[in-house]
Amino acid sequence: MSALIICWNRDKWDGWDTPYDAIAEAMRDPAFRYVCRWSVGARRTVTVGTDAWLLRQGRIRGLIGHGRVLTEPVEGPHFTDPGKTRRYVLVEFDTLLDESDVIPADLLQAVVPQVAWAFQFQSGNSVPGDAESQLLELWTDATGRAIMN
Repeated sequence: MSALIICWNRDKWDGWDTPYDAIAEAMRDPAFRYVCRWSVGARRTVTVGTDAWLLRQGRIRGLIGHGRVLTEPVEGPHFTDPGKTRRYVLVEFDTLLDESDVIPADLLQAVVPQVAWAFQFQSGNSVPGDAESQLLELWTDATGRAIMN
């Protein structure tokens, strides 16, 4: 298994096709899935099927979602600066939490210290292999939703 961190800062980008709060509400149905394009920074290789962990940044900081990568990265215009480019994948989210239910960054740091949670400034950073099981366990405990491999 492999995993990466994708980041979202609502204060800098809130361009979901459907308002985030509505998607999170629909996600209460475990069968609901939401697919969208997501930046993986400059990362050139991402394996289809990789776990994608959504880290909320800004004034609310912590883990807020999980999905799976559906495509390999493709280059496209930067989401806030059309003069630059980024690489994007399609992510199928199986869980997006209400912002009030975010798993706080300090808890992430305590339980999964192999990831430098305070220093995730862009999407596409890998989760070390020895941290994946701890992250999965924390997610299941905090959300009540197990991730199926």
